[in-house]
Amino acid sequence: MPPQLTRVDVSSIPVDQRTCAICQDDLGGGENGEPVKTACNHIFDRECVQRWLDADHTNCPICREEIRNVTGGVREAARDRIRQINNAARRVRDRAVEEREQMMQAQADYGGGNEDDHLEGNVGEELEPMPLDVPGSFSTPTPPRHHSPIGRPASRRQSPPRRLPLPPPHRYHSFPRYRLHSTPPQVSSSSSNTSAAMQHAEATYINTLSTLRSLDTRIINQARLSYEANVVKHDAERNVQLAFQELQRAVQSDDQESIDLALAMQESVTILLDDAHNAMSQYSTPLREWMEERPRASERLDRARLEFAMEREVFMRGVRSARGAREERGSQQLFEVDDDEEAWEPYDPRDFELITNEMITIPCNMM
Repeated sequence: MPPQLTRVDVSSIPVDQRTCAICQDDLGGGENGEPVKTACNHIFDRECVQRWLDADHTNCPICREEIRNVTGGVREAARDRIRQINNAARRVRDRAVEEREQMMQAQADYGGGNEDDHLEGNVGEELEPMPLDVPGSFSTPTPPRHHSPIGRPASRRQSPPRRLPLPPPHRYHSFPRYRLHSTPPQVSSSSSNTSAAMQHAEATYINTLSTLRSLDTRIINQARLSYEANVVKHDAERNVQLAFQELQRAVQSDDQESIDLALAMQESVTILLDDAHNAMSQYSTPLREWMEERPRASERLDRARLEFAMEREVFMRGVRSARGAREERGSQQLFEVDDDEEAWEPYDPRDFELITNEMITIPCNMM
């Protein structure tokens, strides 16, 4: 049966004993309710000792004396069960509020507001299929074959009444067609002469990668919240089953008061199950939308990488061409003759052969 808890006036307690042994705060001074005394004459805050007993403890936190009879009647057991379910529901709600506040704080620190228009633009549009030879590295790519996109309106789901604030999204940009320059761009030692196409391809590549990384982070965090909500929902389902078994036992006992308590328990666990189901939908809806968006974001990254690789190859060819021209001009300058220097005289290799033959003939004649 439930423990006998007697209300105590704080003024009647000695000053040096006005501290709750469980929460270590002043008795009756916080949010833990009024001070109460157990059958063993130890005083605690009501909520503190109630949470202690709800955690399957049956004895006093100080003297360990039994303060609750676990073999009580059906009525007391049903009331304890309802109280435990209600306390569990409060803890779940408090944790959900705390996690929601932490998420909102993280989004505020991230630097954005609550925007629901991050799925605008080309989210619902069919993108062109990627070629099979999309480069995994920065090798020279093969230009893809273009396909006409199939336009269709983006499907919008009905959002739940309470929707979590979304992290600040990156805007999705539509990418231009792939371009190849017929001639290398003008390149010098300064990076300011980089072509506009190269700069655009680089910026697009950076933005699409940042977008995909941000989306992956949101998916991971939302999956964790969805998993925790799913665990709570499973617990609520189990409580419905246990409450129905309790109702069956009450009906068999033919005790009207036990039946009334079991019926009240049915209503309580049903409300908790509805709350858990709504929370699960609230967490899973944005997760499902982001999971559907991820393949399209990954495809945009592939296209941006392909365009960047193509522009990068053109840029490198221009750098090599300019460097080769400078080296050729330098080698020509090495062989230029100034006015005060002696010029190189042309020669015929046959002249050297004649001289060599004469030198060989002279020693033979002397012998």
